[in-house]
Amino acid sequence: MPNNSTPLRYRFDIGALVTGLKPYLLRKPVLRAYLMALASPVATLYTRFVGYAATTKRKLSYSGQKMAFERSLNDQFDPAFTRIRIINSDEQIEADYDFFMAENHQPQEYLRFISECPPFEYDFFFQEIVNQVGFIVEVPQSLRPQEAALNARIRQLKLAMVKYSINYV
Repeated sequence: MPNNSTPLRYRFDIGALVTGLKPYLLRKPVLRAYLMALASPVATLYTRFVGYAATTKRKLSYSGQKMAFERSLNDQFDPAFTRIRIINSDEQIEADYDFFMAENHQPQEYLRFISECPPFEYDFFFQEIVNQVGFIVEVPQSLRPQEAALNARIRQLKLAMVKYSINYV
C-alpha cells in the first residue's frame, strides 16, 4: 500500500501489521491470507484517506495570490491544458470628492502651488470609478457553461471589495 509519494506520517504497511500482530506459531500462509481478506476494508479506507490528504493539502495551498489563484482555477476547471490566466489591472482610478452646494461652508478649492497650474487633474465620472476592475480572468470559450461555478470559486479566493471581470478567449 504505501509508496514514496505518501507522506511519512501516513505510511504503514497493512501486510506487515497483520503478520507482526500474530504470534510466530500462527504465521501460516492460509491464516495470513484470511486476515488480509479481513483487513481489506481497512486497506481501501487507507487508500482513500491518503488520496484525500493529498487533495486537501493541495487545496490548502490555494490563496488570493496570483499564481496560487490561477493554479486553483486551472486545477478545478481546466486541469489538462491550464489555459485560465489572471491579468492584473494596470490602472487604478482614484476617486475625487466634489462638494455639494449645501456644503458652502467648506472651502471650494484646495490651496495649490503655483507650479500646479491648469489644466488640473481629470475629474472622473462616477461610472468610470464604479466600473473599474482590479483584475481580469481570461477563460477559454469552452468553459462558458461553468460560469456560475467559476464566479463562485473566484469570489471565494479574491480579496474583498476587489472587482473582476471574466473574458472568454
